Amino acid sequence: FASPLFIQRMAYPTYFSDLVEAEAAARGLDPLLIYSLIRQESFFERGARSFAAAQGLTQVIPSTAEWIANAIGWPNFQPDDIYKP
Repeated sequence: FASPLFIQRMAYPTYFSDLVEAEAAARGLDPLLIYSLIRQESFFERGARSFAAAQGLTQVIPSTAEWIANAIGWPNFQPDDIYKP
């Protein structure tokens, strides 16, 4: 038994699809993995913050975000970049 599509879309949204699909393809990732991570961590709330100071769609702690930015060579990383999709 399958639920109606609109129910599926409410339960499993695909917001930011242009960005998610393009970035997942560029990195050889299944976009469903990215959608699942974002849904679990922030339910697609861009400004989400946790009690542990994790922030943004994927709930990254700022010091970890800075480390990741340096590791991948992201120039001019700013802490507010965490909130950008």
